Amino acid sequence: MHRKRFAPIVLLVLGIIGALLVGGSAQYYVTHRSSQLQSGGAQTPQGISTPKTPQDLAVAYRRAHDARDRNAVLALFYLHGVNEQARLLITLNVSSSLRYDVDSVEIIEPDTTGIYEYSSPAGLVYRTSLPVTHHLKVNYKKNADGVTTNTYFVGTLDGGFYLVTDAPQGATRSNPFHFQSRISRGSIRVFPVGARELIFRLTPDEYGWTVEMYPAGYRDLNGDGLASIATPPYHGVNPLQIEGWHFRNARNTAPNDGSVSAPQTQREFWFVLTKADAQTVAYAYDQYNRGKTPDFSPNVPMGKGELVILNLKLGNLVPGSRAWIESMDFSVTLEFPISTK
Repeated sequence: MHRKRFAPIVLLVLGIIGALLVGGSAQYYVTHRSSQLQSGGAQTPQGISTPKTPQDLAVAYRRAHDARDRNAVLALFYLHGVNEQARLLITLNVSSSLRYDVDSVEIIEPDTTGIYEYSSPAGLVYRTSLPVTHHLKVNYKKNADGVTTNTYFVGTLDGGFYLVTDAPQGATRSNPFHFQSRISRGSIRVFPVGARELIFRLTPDEYGWTVEMYPAGYRDLNGDGLASIATPPYHGVNPLQIEGWHFRNARNTAPNDGSVSAPQTQREFWFVLTKADAQTVAYAYDQYNRGKTPDFSPNVPMGKGELVILNLKLGNLVPGSRAWIESMDFSVTLEFPISTK
């Protein structure tokens, strides 16, 4: 039986993203620029090109899913104008869907009763940032969770076809906070974030650094920070981890040729603003991950960050070993929800 989830709280919190449903199907509402996820939190895997027909999109999705390549699936989305919480939810839902084996992928005509625009209680209008031309329906093989299908919206722009979701119409960000610096191997760098009572911190490890944000004066730097709790994936290589081997091939004999799946010089991430919000997100994800709730919907304000590596010097370029970072010049831009100080 095909079911749709249009409850107001789901629309508001998810930015019209449906979750995979047990024993049925789900609408997965999505509208983003696949400008190769430079606006979306991941970088496009090498070799990905924009599908030119809906059928090409179906083939690309099937290939990426069968390879369990999360970044390749995300690169098929049109992410222009999509807010940070929606991006987070898309990444989580894509990661969740990869656990299921695909039986078939088909292109179908759009549902004439589908909702492509709505208003939140706060009056913000959401609509698909590309007109919906088709649906992409994924049929799963029998699995223990009882999930049978998942349906995505499809839109087109400039001769290309993308998976799409809803985007808020109107500004949602404040003026960004920006700084630029340099760091050397083994160093710790801490940067106060203006008057917002937050700090941005680079903590060293053997191969590079981990990016994190904390409330100013917070002492438990071993616990979850404000960025790590809000930036997926929660397992494996994450944009917050910046390590030398990310930029080398698997054998450490040349620059990364795609044999190492890792973010490169542009690292986009998200963050919550308080420890209370971090705990809310952690609890919501735990409930979702354990199957206690069908949706991951913490409903807390989130900021967006971007670290761009301007210059990089690597060390330990020994074949068969892992490279580390000797020094790094970088810039950071932080944007905050417009409702915050």
